[in-house]
Amino acid sequence: MAQPAPSNSFNGLPFELYHDIIKYLDKDSAKSLRLACPTPRFIATTGTTLFTTLVLRLGNHRHSRTRLNNLRSCLLTENNEVDLNASRILKHVRTLVVDTRYPVVVTDEMISTRPEWRARSYSRDLADCAGVVPSDEIELFLDLLTKVFSGIWGRLKSLRWQTSDYLPIPRYNQISQLFFSPTVLIQKKYEFTVSHIFSAPYTLTEFLQPLSSCDRLEIIGKGTKSYDGAIDAGDTAAIAKLVSRCPRLKSFNYTYETWVDDICLDILWGAINNIETLEELKFHTSESMTGSLTPDLSKLKRLRGLSFDCSEQFYQLEGSPVDDLFESLVATGIDKITKISVGTYMPSIQKLLLQQKAITDLKVHIASKWDILKIFALVIPAVAGTLQSFRLTGCIEGRPWGWSESESDLRALLNCKKLVEVEIPFIERDFSQSGEKTVINSLPEVINDFVRNCPELIRIHTGNIAADFNVASSLVKVLKQFRSMDEMFKGRDIEIVLRQHTGGEWGTSRSKTRFPRMGNEEDMVGDFDYYVYRWKLKEVVADDGEEKVYKFERLVDKCWLRNECWEDD
Repeated sequence: MAQPAPSNSFNGLPFELYHDIIKYLDKDSAKSLRLACPTPRFIATTGTTLFTTLVLRLGNHRHSRTRLNNLRSCLLTENNEVDLNASRILKHVRTLVVDTRYPVVVTDEMISTRPEWRARSYSRDLADCAGVVPSDEIELFLDLLTKVFSGIWGRLKSLRWQTSDYLPIPRYNQISQLFFSPTVLIQKKYEFTVSHIFSAPYTLTEFLQPLSSCDRLEIIGKGTKSYDGAIDAGDTAAIAKLVSRCPRLKSFNYTYETWVDDICLDILWGAINNIETLEELKFHTSESMTGSLTPDLSKLKRLRGLSFDCSEQFYQLEGSPVDDLFESLVATGIDKITKISVGTYMPSIQKLLLQQKAITDLKVHIASKWDILKIFALVIPAVAGTLQSFRLTGCIEGRPWGWSESESDLRALLNCKKLVEVEIPFIERDFSQSGEKTVINSLPEVINDFVRNCPELIRIHTGNIAADFNVASSLVKVLKQFRSMDEMFKGRDIEIVLRQHTGGEWGTSRSKTRFPRMGNEEDMVGDFDYYVYRWKLKEVVADDGEEKVYKFERLVDKCWLRNECWEDD
């Protein structure tokens, strides 16, 4: 007869304590526990940690059919019906992400020629590397989506549909009818986000027509600076009408990487001005972001998050349309914004920052010594008590600068005790030298200073520096050589991250990247938003076998989509 578990063992704990213990585990730890102890108790209690988010993705991988079949076997019974039993995954799902942005699969041609085109200075076009998902695979996906959504929509807390005009309009309409049926919209209790990417503006009206009642809305264009890629008043009117069909809209993101004329901008701002429920606003263009009329933002009293960016030339002068935009926000008296991201620093932005009561996230691009002095002399002391994320990019009069810069009091940032993540320039250049000697890398100093002074810090971003061979080489060398026996590192979970936006490149083309790869590239074939390099702080035993040494270990590279990482920008 098997011996009963000792009363002091983990297995002997009362069942109600399992939830209290497991809620402190991250997903990787909960997964390890579930594999190590596959008992009914552990399966039931770890499910709430591991399976709260379900992602259904159409295509976008060489083995997408296999992955879809595996997912169907996990979620459906032998009778091809949804299984909602207590031990199954769907019982715990509270967030559903449906990604139909890239309904394509990688072709064998792309796999066979990858060594050739990866070495080139340009990326391959999507159409050259992938084929449309076969119709029977699309049918299987839609069948799974319909059954899963019909079974769990009443218990969802969040639904996010990420799509694009790559998806054929008949298939798009099938999904729209599922999500936007009158019964679902009347009874839904979840937060509904729709993110639509368009490459052809003239299709916007047709794609946006079925949509309504969104809580969060993203319209993202992937155009170029050409006449054919320009959005017109009809497309913009379609966006404005959609906004009017979303009476409880909390977040609006308009991003278009090409020219937008004054008429279109006036239509957009006319719609935004009237969204009294708006809490987050993101507006990014490659040219100006205001038209002939200054936006009236007096109704946006609930605004909590703000992200603005456009061509730098439109920021420069006081009294410019962009300056008027920020001045209008200051005039409203808004003081509850917690997250601000701006493409260029200017006096009206500074006024807006100093008017807020509790800034937690701040991202700023600087271009002059004046910017640095003002930010660290005035803004950082004002937000030090609440700031959790600070990211600073840019050059001073075209000159790289770093943490060891003596003329600016950058160390005021060390008074931000709640800081969780930071991006601060740590590379300077000595152009009297050549090759790697031009790079002055102060990353070890950055690591030591922030770990010593900021007890909650877990992540240091390097910024997008991978295109420079000497800088990338310096980063790898510094992190490989980093060693410390300082006890301040004990128990700290510090990660160094370099996250590159892929810009819609297909596959894992890294022509702009100078790092050796880490991991199996065959697992990363597809279209991704970010390529991520990571180094993790690790405690090891010194050579003498007694002392503890802290160093950074390179982790496996990741290709991430937006719903898989900690930030959406």
